[in-house]
Amino acid sequence: MTTVTNFNKGYVFDNGWQHARERLSVLQAVFDPGTIRHLAHLNIQSGWSCLEVGAGAGSIAEWLCREVGPSGRVVATDIDTRLLQTLVFPQLEVRQDDIAVAAPETAAFDIVHARLLLEFIPERDTALRHMVAALKPGGWLLVEELDHINWLPGSRPFCRSGVIWERFLKAYRLTLEGRGADLELGRFLCESLQQQGLTAVQAEGRAVVARGGSSAGRLVQLTLSQTLDALVGTGAINQNELTGLLSWFEDQNFTCVLPLLVAAWGRKPVQE
Repeated sequence: MTTVTNFNKGYVFDNGWQHARERLSVLQAVFDPGTIRHLAHLNIQSGWSCLEVGAGAGSIAEWLCREVGPSGRVVATDIDTRLLQTLVFPQLEVRQDDIAVAAPETAAFDIVHARLLLEFIPERDTALRHMVAALKPGGWLLVEELDHINWLPGSRPFCRSGVIWERFLKAYRLTLEGRGADLELGRFLCESLQQQGLTAVQAEGRAVVARGGSSAGRLVQLTLSQTLDALVGTGAINQNELTGLLSWFEDQNFTCVLPLLVAAWGRKPVQE
């Protein structure tokens, strides 16, 4: 059970941050190919109704719009929709909504998708229940969440600086868990979907190896930059150590295995 210590009550990855659009753009570049592969595997049809929860900057909502065509429908929700306002599709509806509070609609969608959302919501079980409630009978739920079991540097010279990495990991865990996050959620997704009554549950994990100077490296750099004050505030690492660590992600000799991203999907039973 996670012990929650409130160093700061707010969501640490606020879309109002000055570099939020860039961070979400590189996040999309790194993770969209895998997400699209999983969505395509579920055989999305023209005319489907789709719900994208925590839509961020909207790349997956845009992809869904193209897949379902003009006869389909895509609802993209987020607690902060400022980065979704540039999307213009006749079948797209953008809503400012909180899935932890209520399902946007009941039994209305052929597919519901969320990525990197549940792990940050203290009321994750309620949010998941609302997603399932939004599904039509026979509809599919696809959720993707991280598991930090494997977040390690992969270059031997940098591994010798393991003390700094350990301090960073401790600060990161304190920062995120202090806001109610679950950094091991990925491995429990199958169990969670089965508990919600979904059938045909399957899962796959993928781990991106980020090189210094790559899009994935830039994603980590921006993620740590956005959380820098909070990380230092834990007392587990100081600003000079973090600044040095951030520079690693500009060095092409540096590699880092990112946390495992687990995708799990299941189907709502068809009611007789």
